[in-house]
Amino acid sequence: MDKDKINEVANSIVNSENLVALTGTGVSTESGIPDFRSPESWLWSKMIPIFFTRWGFRLRPKAVYKLGRKLFTNIWLEEPAIPHKFLALLEKKGILKGVITKNIDSLHQKTRSKSVIEVNAHLRSGTYKKCKKYIRWKKY
Repeated sequence: MDKDKINEVANSIVNSENLVALTGTGVSTESGIPDFRSPESWLWSKMIPIFFTRWGFRLRPKAVYKLGRKLFTNIWLEEPAIPHKFLALLEKKGILKGVITKNIDSLHQKTRSKSVIEVNAHLRSGTYKKCKKYIRWKKY
């Protein structure tokens, strides 16, 4: 991208009245979290993706928990990358109104972003289906 295009995009961002960011897995790969859906990803080559659907969970909840514990334990150790920090800065300056993310890693929350909408889910808490007990693992 040439310098004029970069300046044009930067000016559009700064002058926007209702700027919202939409993020997906690409924003977290720099933090060490793999892009789970790409063909070369280690995840899809080692498991059946149906496990992480509501049908997979209903059919084999113990298997999903076991796989999830193995896959997601280290996500808590990861730190926000430059894109997360940049979006938080834009929000703090009043330029960005919020973030809509498909990610489950809570890295936007780790940067203290205030207005984050999580489309898929998150790993900070959960509810046991049988007893309805609510558990909170992490708070940002």
